[in-house]
Amino acid sequence: MTSCFRIKALAAVLAVFGLLAIKPSPVFANANVLCETNVGIKGQLLDGYNGMVYSPVAFDQMKTVGSPLQYWNENKDGLGVLVFAGDMLGTSKVDAAGNAALAGNQALVTFTQGDGTVVHQCQVEVVTYDPAQHDLAKLQVGDCSMTQLAGMTQLVAGHAQVWVFPPDFEEISASPWRIADTSTLSASSFYLVAKTAGAVLITAIRGKFGEDRSISLCPCNVVTPQQAFGEQGLSDDEICKDVKGAPLRLTVGQTAILPMSQGVAHPVSFTDFAISAPDVLASLGYEKTGNSWTITAIAPGTSSLTALTPDGLHAMGCEVVVE
Repeated sequence: MTSCFRIKALAAVLAVFGLLAIKPSPVFANANVLCETNVGIKGQLLDGYNGMVYSPVAFDQMKTVGSPLQYWNENKDGLGVLVFAGDMLGTSKVDAAGNAALAGNQALVTFTQGDGTVVHQCQVEVVTYDPAQHDLAKLQVGDCSMTQLAGMTQLVAGHAQVWVFPPDFEEISASPWRIADTSTLSASSFYLVAKTAGAVLITAIRGKFGEDRSISLCPCNVVTPQQAFGEQGLSDDEICKDVKGAPLRLTVGQTAILPMSQGVAHPVSFTDFAISAPDVLASLGYEKTGNSWTITAIAPGTSSLTALTPDGLHAMGCEVVVE
């Protein structure tokens, strides 16, 4: 199983580009060439994931015909272009077992020069991620060196982490969105919250529109609480402490006060607070004078509590258990 690489976050803003109907050059019309991608298996892209499609030669634009494939020529990195395989809302069709149900899953990709001359044409197929066939670590593209500021070492469903990913990024996102999501905290830090178990790719884009851009695709594996904690559950070392130093093992309806000074080497001013599982816990507010955060338990489960400084470069995180 592959744990998260280290990267920065910024919520990606996705703009829908129309799929352009093109007339391939007769030289390529009958070609059956499989595209080079980041998946490790020629011609494949993963349903619900961002990915890269590469040309073997220099080009100016990429176009596609087929479904479901979205692309961003503004996000061109060298000989590759960032694409998304699936619908734009990240709601890929799934069957009762949670497996993607694909239809019309092939696309023709054409790389052209500025005058429209075709320089390369190839085919891709959108497939379901299968850990037996796809090596999660090999999906990585670019620099994925991150430093964790808060959260557990493993990325656990219903829990959150905070990462710093220098150098600064312009955009950051997670795919598939049904498995994890991100929020940008600063130019170099982001909040990553896991929704359910599965494989995730964090996408970081550096460089402004109109400039040379750098794309990083950084793989993570989200595990279930049962896989992470086992039968013994969370240890007291991982659980938040109340004002009396007792671990926050709460019962439904119980309220607790969390001092913001715990686990922090020097006094800092936290202004933003996040609960990773709002169906388990709710916030009752921050008390500035006492530098404390009051929460209440809603339903059985576990959740991360995260406190952040205004600049997003300092974070405090711990876990709460509701029984």
